[in-house]
Amino acid sequence: MSGCCGQGPVIVSGAAATPRVDVETVLLCDVLPDGTVAGVALVEPVYDTISGDRVGTRTVNPVTGAAYTPGGTLQPCQPDGCNATTTAQVLCDEAADGTLTHFVRATTYDCEGALLGTLDRTLDGAAYTVTGTVGVCPTSPDCESPTTPVTSVGLCLADGTPIAVTVVRDCAGAVTSEGWINLSTGAWSAGAVPVGTVACGESRSIQVSGTFCDVDAGGDVVGLVLVEYTYDDTGAIASVRLVDAVTGGTYTPTGTVTVCPAGVEQPERDLLQLCDTAPDGTVTPFVRDYARDETGAIVGHSDYALDGTPYTPTGTVGMCGPDTCTNTTSVLLCDAPADSTVTVAPTVTDGTPADVAQTQFTALGGAYTALWSGGSLVFPADPGPAQTNRMAVGQFLANPAGCDGASGTLTVSVRVTQDGPGTGQLWDGALRLFRGTTVLADDVVLNYAPPGHVQTLTVSTPVTAADLTAGDIRIGLVLETFHGTPKSWTADQFSATVALDGCDATAATQFLRHLVTDCETGEVVAQADTTLDGDPYTVTGDVAQCQPVQSSDTCRNCVPIVLCDSTDTPGAAPHSFLRTVCRDCDGNLLGVTDTELDGTTAYSVSGEIVDCAAAEACGDVEIAQLCDLVAAPATPIPVPADSFTLTGNVVVIGDTLQFSRNNVAVTGVAERAVTGLINGAASALQFEAGWGGGGNPPATNDAIYKVDILDGATVLATSTVNLSNGSGSAGAVVAQPPLAFPAPSSGSITVRFTDLSTGGALNRDLVIRPLTVDTEGTSLTARPFLRAYAYDCTGQLQTTTDTELDGSTAYTPQGEVGVCSEMSDTATTTEPSPVNTGVRAVTGAAAQDLAAEFPALQSVSLAVLAGAVNVTMSDGTDVPIPAGVTLTWSVSKDTDTALTVASFAGADASASYLLNWTHS
Repeated sequence: MSGCCGQGPVIVSGAAATPRVDVETVLLCDVLPDGTVAGVALVEPVYDTISGDRVGTRTVNPVTGAAYTPGGTLQPCQPDGCNATTTAQVLCDEAADGTLTHFVRATTYDCEGALLGTLDRTLDGAAYTVTGTVGVCPTSPDCESPTTPVTSVGLCLADGTPIAVTVVRDCAGAVTSEGWINLSTGAWSAGAVPVGTVACGESRSIQVSGTFCDVDAGGDVVGLVLVEYTYDDTGAIASVRLVDAVTGGTYTPTGTVTVCPAGVEQPERDLLQLCDTAPDGTVTPFVRDYARDETGAIVGHSDYALDGTPYTPTGTVGMCGPDTCTNTTSVLLCDAPADSTVTVAPTVTDGTPADVAQTQFTALGGAYTALWSGGSLVFPADPGPAQTNRMAVGQFLANPAGCDGASGTLTVSVRVTQDGPGTGQLWDGALRLFRGTTVLADDVVLNYAPPGHVQTLTVSTPVTAADLTAGDIRIGLVLETFHGTPKSWTADQFSATVALDGCDATAATQFLRHLVTDCETGEVVAQADTTLDGDPYTVTGDVAQCQPVQSSDTCRNCVPIVLCDSTDTPGAAPHSFLRTVCRDCDGNLLGVTDTELDGTTAYSVSGEIVDCAAAEACGDVEIAQLCDLVAAPATPIPVPADSFTLTGNVVVIGDTLQFSRNNVAVTGVAERAVTGLINGAASALQFEAGWGGGGNPPATNDAIYKVDILDGATVLATSTVNLSNGSGSAGAVVAQPPLAFPAPSSGSITVRFTDLSTGGALNRDLVIRPLTVDTEGTSLTARPFLRAYAYDCTGQLQTTTDTELDGSTAYTPQGEVGVCSEMSDTATTTEPSPVNTGVRAVTGAAAQDLAAEFPALQSVSLAVLAGAVNVTMSDGTDVPIPAGVTLTWSVSKDTDTALTVASFAGADASASYLLNWTHS
């Protein structure tokens, strides 16, 4: 479960228990006049849980549960002065994804406090198996917003009907009551619970007696036994189970279970936390449970992880203590590439049909750069009357280093969308690859492609690196734009890659391996790899010592060495640099080159050269985390076409809304909600519009749009524009004047586009491309960074250096710098919207899409009362949730705004469940 400030709802359904009684148990011994213990009796006083009156007493055999008639006097058993005790605690089982599951752990201890056994059960009494990490349940998780409803149970009306009280707990822990739910009918009522509501008296429970002994015929104790009693709704014993006092498992007697003879003690066990040190230096703490006999000698042990699960050590076991003395040594190594395959993304430049001898096609006008770079390109409809096929041609160019003579496979793909209005006729186009003027491969478009048809065309062909260097390979995309009727196309998602085999292996990458060794043993306890600049590095090939560089004309060996320059600056730390010493094959010195650790930037020594490991700078460097108060403009909110809710004759094609296509009635409306605006800020809707269709109809046949900005039913801004205005030529999709409006106090608006085109069914095709909602205003963010203060030996400040939190990336403050804790009140964010709540009792299979109903959904809780409920969240898979299960989902990070998917539907007509939610 997750939520703002406390445990999520736990709903338990079931018929009300009419009798409300409580049973207290007392284990007594039946002592005859001569002092002999004739037997053991369990005395059970029965109390009314409402009035507190004692309503009866039962005396039963603690082993069988049958009625027991004393033969002497019942008095406390005194074999050794004490009995075992059992306590219960609610703990949490935390899964890997952070989900918390509450369960009850019952723990039994002997008179000396030694652990006898544990038993885990769910909150409603079923057996439970731990799957994650066990710990104390958090009393107040990280509080972000008071959005999670809490449902408390365990209450009943005066007539015994079970109810649940719904409350909302804010981040300060204050609880506000909302109402209560009748768990039998699902009905919800606002306000306080009715007078007479009390804790439900359902008395089903399990209790465990003290410790007994299993005594064989010879009088020897062969086992220690606990007696577990299970009670029904009336408080009577429903069943009895014998439990092994050591293991917690069911016990089968071999003799007679009775009071333990004097002198028999429970087994002792000691718990000790130890540490398991793996060969790589990883230390894992665990618990060792020692078993002792009556003399105190250790007779065995069991190992457990800290969550109570069995654990097997894999390294060296020892006491956990403070960090041991270690030394760190850095070694320069090389990461050699594992293969010589190079993947190339060639550049594409525009060409003409004549370049590939395809002059039967007409060149598409304009530049094609948008398509080659991964964007979209429109092939507009032609007016005819002659059949027209437009063609876009591109030339591939690439010159990968070290790939002379290499060859591979070039793969090209592009997606095309038939935008209409007409249907394709016979051959509608193709994607073709050429070497010179020779067609190497082609993939044709579907014949007679209808409007709305979407198809990805893919072609592949063998090529050489020389082909790409010479520019011999070209691509051509041909699409039919008029044949009987006009039609336009949109091409996008273009990609072109070639994998070349036979390239020279790329140079090995130098990196530093930092080895941590034990000061006393010299054993390597840990290691880490970084770049020469200190950034984390991941090896991708084979690790080896860096090989000396071999000149093609002179035999030479070059060895890099990391040294330190003490520099001439007083108090400054030694500067690490790389010295590369080159000698010929006879050992004669050829040259010495000093560079920065990147191996390329020249470095000039300014002080004494020393061994880095032995260098110690005079002075001190102190590092403080500060905050830079940065002002940033509010980010535009995108409103893509596919996020709108469509009504009537309007469809989404690519990134546009297209209304009344193919001469249908003008009924299209598209709208969506926009949240997160700053109250009162000047805002504006950015969008583009155009129209399709041709011919010469009168001015009464025009492409007209209306756009509204709404705050609920209140119109904040509106605009109606006639795009065609009597024109007979289609209008391109171009930017429209921004529609300005003031952001309402709620921070939420509705954007609505309405098709008002005239002419009945013979109308223009309106095209809208929604872009963003922009808002003025700024937000202040306290951005943390590190400032290093360098002092000399006299304590005088020499320099300051600012970096990102990684300690290496340079940082330049952009605003006011100060202590982070003192700037928390200055850095502000947009005030959150009010939180609203809802609850719904559902029966049957009708779908409940809360995310669609409430776009700003913050949390939702599901309690399945009967049947099963199919739940769909953002992973897109229906999951059936059975009766008796309660689940909660909520936003949990500062960057979260709403639950995007939350849909529920009963598996069949028998399903019954409760939903309660919050939304802003």
